[in-house]
Formats: sequence, C-alpha cells, structure tokens
Amino acid sequence: MHKTLHKRNTTLRKVTVDLVVIGRRIRHIRGTELTQKEFARILGVGQTQLSRYELGQSAPTLNILLRLKIYSQKNIDWILLGEKPEQHY
Repeated sequence: MHKTLHKRNTTLRKVTVDLVVIGRRIRHIRGTELTQKEFARILGVGQTQLSRYELGQSAPTLNILLRLKIYSQKNIDWILLGEKPEQHY
C-alpha cells in the first residue's frame, strides 16, 4: 500500500498546467469555421477573454471547461493535459 501511495504522490508532482498548450487545444476546439467572437458568444465570454485563453494568458474557469467539454465532446482531461482519462490510472 505504501508503494501505491508513493507512486500517486510522484505522479501528482509531475502534473503541471501549461496555459499555452491548453490555449492551443481551445483554439483547436474552435476550429476554422468560427471566429473568436462567434465562439466566445457560444461559451458565454467576451472575445477578449477567449483570446486570453487561446494565447495562454488566462486559465479557463471550471464553467468554461465544462462548456468546452459539452461543445466539443472532448474530455476535460484532454483539454487540460492532452490525455485520455485512462492514461492516468
């Protein structure tokens, strides 16, 4: 049991949030068909805020992550980490 706990703690220490990479994934979700203004309206934010997300200058809120998940049908793990959930276990 101690080894499992140590492995989890080590894994947790390796997780980092890269806002630029998250921003690229948000841009990927938006695609080429929608402008920032149109996609921002869908997400319920302003175009400036969406731009900050896409440039990695601001972290998306939990509400925005949920809206991105619903809109794109992508997993939040993919949006944040670029991984499928089963890769964590």
